[in-house]
Amino acid sequence: MKEILAIIQMNKIDATKEALNIIGIPSLTVHIVYGRGKQRGLRIPNLSQLEGADQMRMKFIPKRMISLIVKDGDAEKVIKTIIEVNQTGQVGDGRIFVSPIDNAVRVRTGEEGNEALG
Repeated sequence: MKEILAIIQMNKIDATKEALNIIGIPSLTVHIVYGRGKQRGLRIPNLSQLEGADQMRMKFIPKRMISLIVKDGDAEKVIKTIIEVNQTGQVGDGRIFVSPIDNAVRVRTGEEGNEALG
């Protein structure tokens, strides 16, 4: 099993959920997160300056983080789908992180491993 964490732009969450559902991955968790990358935040006008020409940076940008646990065989198609939906070629498209998962347990039934995912 793999854990996939994808940090994406806020406006892409609905399209990403729909695309994942189409490929058979309806289960996911979404978190509201704030972060920044190499761009160090958004440029916004500094209204406190009389000249109005100065710029300041928002420290963190609002994003969405999707968390999924998938079977090993599904990981690549999930990653490919997330990239297809979210890739604009612009700074801030996001990041995807993949980690191995040793086990999963469904609390209701006690099922473990891949059986707990379905």
